[in-house]
Amino acid sequence: MLIPERSLLAFQLTLSNARRIAVKKWEYLFVRFDYFAGDLRPKSVNEKDFRDKQDIPPLHELSNQLGQEGWELTGVNSHPGYGYGFLIFKRPKESL
Repeated sequence: MLIPERSLLAFQLTLSNARRIAVKKWEYLFVRFDYFAGDLRPKSVNEKDFRDKQDIPPLHELSNQLGQEGWELTGVNSHPGYGYGFLIFKRPKESL
């Protein structure tokens, strides 16, 4: 059975739109942490340093807080020789 050219084009456009809608968009968050002397405290979030050093939560508390906000831990990148590492979080980006 031959499909009329117009119908085939309409189907391809519909399929293209469906793929565009189905693709999830993500936002990412990078938490740098230092681990000298066993003290795992975050140092910065997306390259913004914590200003008040007294109010920095332990790494596990910050991770739990981010989880409550919809962030999922997706990766850990550590540099033992340099004494720091990164936690990489992602969550679905909200549509505008």
